[in-house]
Amino acid sequence: MPAGHGDKLTRKKEQALAALLGQPTLPAAAAEAGVSERTLRAWLRQPDFAEAFARARREYLQVAISRMQRAAGTATSKLLSLLDAPDDGVALRAALGLLDRAVKGAELLDVLARLERLEQAAKGHEQ
Repeated sequence: MPAGHGDKLTRKKEQALAALLGQPTLPAAAAEAGVSERTLRAWLRQPDFAEAFARARREYLQVAISRMQRAAGTATSKLLSLLDAPDDGVALRAALGLLDRAVKGAELLDVLARLERLEQAAKGHEQ
């Protein structure tokens, strides 16, 4: 009987999800999960499995982003220290990298502030 909304995936499908997240190719994921590539492709066409895979990928990405955010201070410190590198090429690339990210960060903050103002204005018009 097919799994309905809210039903858990089989253990084999759970293994396949983990393999899809951890392997670089579909054939490698199928081999790790102990299923054929054809079976894995068929599962990816099933709405419940595809939805579970999309959810797992989002969660995996959220964890990765959190790890990068926690490392951002260390990465910035390293780039700042490279500004004083004896090799001018290294110092130049560090300076350009810092400037590029600073500008992009400022632009993002500006866009977010503008979006917030627009959302507030839209809420005011709805009421």
